Amino acid sequence: MINFRNSRKIGFMCVLPLILFVLVYMVYPVFYNVRISFYDWNGIDPDMTFIGAANFINIFKDKVFRIVLRNFLLFALFTVTVQAVLGFLLADMFQKKFVGRDVSKAILFMPAILSSIIIGQVFYRLLDPNIGYLKGILSFFGVSAPLSNPKLAIWAIIIEI
Repeated sequence: MINFRNSRKIGFMCVLPLILFVLVYMVYPVFYNVRISFYDWNGIDPDMTFIGAANFINIFKDKVFRIVLRNFLLFALFTVTVQAVLGFLLADMFQKKFVGRDVSKAILFMPAILSSIIIGQVFYRLLDPNIGYLKGILSFFGVSAPLSNPKLAIWAIIIEI
């Protein structure tokens, strides 16, 4: 007969290393970073000057941060939305039987199997603003490459993902 009290203790002892790992390597760093965000500190010297929310106020005054935040929001909104819609449509499509379904699945999932380094190199060669294949094609028509134009670069990266 299994003693219920002992089995709870054994279960807790089995989960304890995971709990400690999460606390030490995930929870503590978050709280530590929140704490030091209220200080003026270079990260090396032991001198830390408490400045309150000034870091947060200053970051929203920074023009570069606003551009980065806008690019991140555009990137997140469009990539998540497009990937979710395409995922649902493809999942619905592959539920139905049709000729070439297995081949289509293999072609569709090929990028997930290929190394991300290879995919990155392909898009680098394609989109490089200096020597990219797309630059050569577009310059023939008198259009600049997408990554050489800061306003188009975020859209080119979103499409690539």
